[in-house]
Amino acid sequence: MEIPEDVVYNDDEANLSGEDMDPCPTITVTREEFEEWCSPWRNSLIINVLGKRISYRSLENKIQREWAKAGLVRMVDLSQEFYLVQFAAEEDYKHALFEGPWMIADHYIVVQRWRPFFTFTATQTRRIAAWIRIPGLPIELFNDRFLWRVGSKLGTMLKIDKLTSIQSRGRFARICVEIDLQKKLVSQINVLGHILRLEYEGLHSICFTCGKYGHKQQSCQDQVQFDPQVENTISTNPNMDVDDDANNIMPTKKIPELPGTHEPESVKIHEPPRMEDRYGPWMIVKKNKKPKNCGIWCLWNSTQWNLIVLEKSFQFIHFLVSGATQTWFLTVVYASPHSQIRVGLWRDLKRLAAAMGAPWCVIGDFNAMLHNHERKGGVSTWLRGDQDFRNFVNESNMVDMGFHGAPFTCKWLELGDRNTKYFHGTTLIRRRRNRVVTLQNDDGEWVTGKSNLEDLINNFYTQLFTDPGDYEQFCLSNSFPKLDAPDIDKLACPISNLDIQNTLQKMGSLKAPGPDGLHAIFYQSQWNIIGQTFCELIHAIEASPSKVAEINNTLITLIPKTENVSSLKQMHPISLCNVSYKIITKILSNRLRQVMADLVSPNQCSFVPHRQASENIIITQEVIHSMKRRTGNKGWMAIKIDLEKTYDRLNWRFIRDTLSDIGLPQNFVELVWACISTPSSRVLWNGEALQEFHPSRGIRQGDPLSPYLFMLCMERLFHIIEVAVAQKLWKPICLNKALLYLIWPLQMILSFSLRPLLIK
Repeated sequence: MEIPEDVVYNDDEANLSGEDMDPCPTITVTREEFEEWCSPWRNSLIINVLGKRISYRSLENKIQREWAKAGLVRMVDLSQEFYLVQFAAEEDYKHALFEGPWMIADHYIVVQRWRPFFTFTATQTRRIAAWIRIPGLPIELFNDRFLWRVGSKLGTMLKIDKLTSIQSRGRFARICVEIDLQKKLVSQINVLGHILRLEYEGLHSICFTCGKYGHKQQSCQDQVQFDPQVENTISTNPNMDVDDDANNIMPTKKIPELPGTHEPESVKIHEPPRMEDRYGPWMIVKKNKKPKNCGIWCLWNSTQWNLIVLEKSFQFIHFLVSGATQTWFLTVVYASPHSQIRVGLWRDLKRLAAAMGAPWCVIGDFNAMLHNHERKGGVSTWLRGDQDFRNFVNESNMVDMGFHGAPFTCKWLELGDRNTKYFHGTTLIRRRRNRVVTLQNDDGEWVTGKSNLEDLINNFYTQLFTDPGDYEQFCLSNSFPKLDAPDIDKLACPISNLDIQNTLQKMGSLKAPGPDGLHAIFYQSQWNIIGQTFCELIHAIEASPSKVAEINNTLITLIPKTENVSSLKQMHPISLCNVSYKIITKILSNRLRQVMADLVSPNQCSFVPHRQASENIIITQEVIHSMKRRTGNKGWMAIKIDLEKTYDRLNWRFIRDTLSDIGLPQNFVELVWACISTPSSRVLWNGEALQEFHPSRGIRQGDPLSPYLFMLCMERLFHIIEVAVAQKLWKPICLNKALLYLIWPLQMILSFSLRPLLIK
């Protein structure tokens, strides 16, 4: 039998012909193979640390702490200090990509998407998102509009630090700006004739001669020219002048006046900044390596014990303890959470142990475990640090004497959901912090008092979920693709006991319960007792859908969108449904999910199997990038629409008409109709359930069926858009293909080419 190795190494005539080998042979790879090999790396990022070499272990610990929230994260070291980070969860991938900037050891972690044939020789960091400080900024200028105006002068403004936005700290303002590292950095701004210097966090190689990043002053090759005779005029209008390039002051750009404002007089500054004052060490933020207000505290009863400090470091204090009858040694430890830093601690403790000639007690927080049962959570990379701790204990002949008190730094792991003082104390604190005592109504008036607030809330949500009664029949029908007979049969088949049990077992055990107060874990753990009765309830509702009203009660909890809520429009209404009701809608949504790919267009990615919401994000970025680079008379336009309130206002008759237009089985439509048209709701406000009301429109955020119904209804809007395109009333943007719209949860983008017509 011939094996592959025999074929390769067989001395046949072809190998002995004497012909030279091709110095650059072509390796054939089909497009299908290449796509298959690329697919595992789609949710991956390429990272490197700007301006500093960081060890693999330190960077991996940072990545695991900051990015591994919902799934596993794997880091692979590449060449030239680059690393590839692969994400199992798309949520973590988006968090790492969009929630920066990230820093380690006071240096930026540069994050970019993985792409096929990523080469390091062609990769040069040009633009990064950086934190910029404005120290000494007057408190009246801690204003979002002013800070965005500053950021737009420095580069592309991204966001304002939260503490700056709420004016919590006044030593400096802090903004995040995307800057170009190949250009000169702006060192100071001129506001109303006052020079304010700028500081750059995480950028340590700034030249104070040319103002560029990447080299120090002593190695600068540029010669900066400066004309001291230039006279600059600085306006005190809402614009500002910003130092930039060799002219030092950028000309003021006119910004349209805001209502109620006027153009102030100009102020002339005859003395421009001196050349040596244009750039300087103030541009670099120097952080203290060791915080001033941290360390180890050791308290003792001085009437019984006398303690003398023999040795100390930032991880331990070593004492000689003297009492009435004995003398012994005590070492109090607070170990670093980083295993690399703890190596020095174990070395010092082993040195102390080698010279120990009396009883010795070592106590404290070692940030490591002797036994696996002492750990809850965490990642496997910590095990190496644990082993170093175990080696120290064994080599020093130490004996574990146990402990008294909470075993974990995070007490909630052990004492959280239990009838303990800790639980009730944290609950009261959280309730007090979340309590809202005043709100603005639609007229801008502040409403206070318990009864007044409750009336305001009930009236607001009663009106929000009440149908005004002006429904008009939809103008377009029979636009959905026809479903196959097997798909129709799957939707129409009766609900089995196995369907109910499997759906229940897949539900989150401790997710927030509905008005009946029963978590999914109750049904899961007691299934052998209540399973048959529960199945009979579901079958009775399936036979007579109107009976679902008996369990279709909902609590509406309000989730703040901002830290300081001032109106009800700044809160998300999330519905808490009973588990018994969610079992029915979960079964319906699972069946509907199987046919969603046939019913909705590829531009709708969320909640559809084998589609990723990140695809639309990437396409949107490509569209915006193409719009910026587009030249000529004809332009493009993209409109971003917030669809959140559409959930609350969706007409029930339109939903039923949509399901019928698709051609879904009648029993399926009737059961869905009963689920959406029979709810009763109560708003949870400051821990209390308010008066019950009965909605007549809208679908609930928190109902498993709602996302699928919303997508099907939105698809009918897109049918109209496609008709408009066919009749040349709408001209789409064309990249590789016509791009009409993109949609993901609660967000939609419409895109089209502009014509010389009036857009209404």
